[in-house]
Amino acid sequence: GYFKAPQAGNYKFGAQSDDGAKVIVGGTTQVDTWSSGATTTPTWATNTVSFANAGDTTQITVEYKEVTGAANVGLYVDGPGIDKGLPVPSDWLLPKAQVVPDGWTLGIDDNVNYDFAVINTNSV
Repeated sequence: GYFKAPQAGNYKFGAQSDDGAKVIVGGTTQVDTWSSGATTTPTWATNTVSFANAGDTTQITVEYKEVTGAANVGLYVDGPGIDKGLPVPSDWLLPKAQVVPDGWTLGIDDNVNYDFAVINTNSV
């Protein structure tokens, strides 16, 4: 899926799990507790991921391992104005990339062979 940044800025991802988790953001492993086992508090990435604009997206994968007993996993993020003690809200996670701004739709006109838009700060 994808993570949608609520604001521009730098973000760190974290995971808490029983019995192991990996968080991969933009193709780079940010958190890996696969071999260290259960954690009761989030393990935080050492790197930050930068978002130039609110609403920007990046691919995210959370892998989870369960061995025996209790089972749980939590995805966390620390960034501008965020309470890092709370799990990532579901509306910050998307099943696909957002390729146009909020409120816009992308469609195809049946009478045209090719559609495109050039959007910049002066377009709206």
